[in-house]
Amino acid sequence: MIPPFEIQIDEENELIVVEFHAGQDSYQMRMQCIEHMEAANKDANYSRLIIDLRKIIRPMELINQFTIGEKVVNSQLHSMKTAVIHNVSGGNPNDVITLVSGNRGRLIKNFLDKTEAIEWLKS
Repeated sequence: MIPPFEIQIDEENELIVVEFHAGQDSYQMRMQCIEHMEAANKDANYSRLIIDLRKIIRPMELINQFTIGEKVVNSQLHSMKTAVIHNVSGGNPNDVITLVSGNRGRLIKNFLDKTEAIEWLKS
């Protein structure tokens, strides 16, 4: 069974990459992912993050998206420059998370291409 998400440390670009594998997004999966991202970055202490949502087809409920956005604002992830990569045909399945985080001062931007996301993060 494929795990719902995978966290990788990209030492070359000094960033954390989170790739979601599940087609259906969920509150529990995102909360677990936040905990794992914080743990993964504890030693590396990187300031850049890629969240790859290209395999997410169905978003979670809006209230859960809002809650996740609030949770990120109150975590160490809030200070990380964040690129969110979306499915070209599906758009941003969880736009509320991005909006809530951005409205609370998080440096976050949406992308369709991973190379462009990395270039922006390194700028």
